[in-house]
Amino acid sequence: MTTSYTLDGEWETYLNQKVSSGDFSSKNEVIQTALHLLRDKDLKADLGHRLSKMEENEYTTLDDFNNDLAKFLLDEDD
Repeated sequence: MTTSYTLDGEWETYLNQKVSSGDFSSKNEVIQTALHLLRDKDLKADLGHRLSKMEENEYTTLDDFNNDLAKFLLDEDD
């Protein structure tokens, strides 16, 4: 599936620099890497939140935590 987006000049320049430097083979690769990093950051934040809830005894049992986490992970695959 192909999707196009419009970026302002600053981001277009940045993409070109990343490709020109040889760090990435295409603008698409830069954007995909950035999106993966953003998703990983969100996942880590959510896991941290869930662990905090566990430490504060908001889960009655470890199974409650595991079920909540499993539900979250299954939602991520959609």
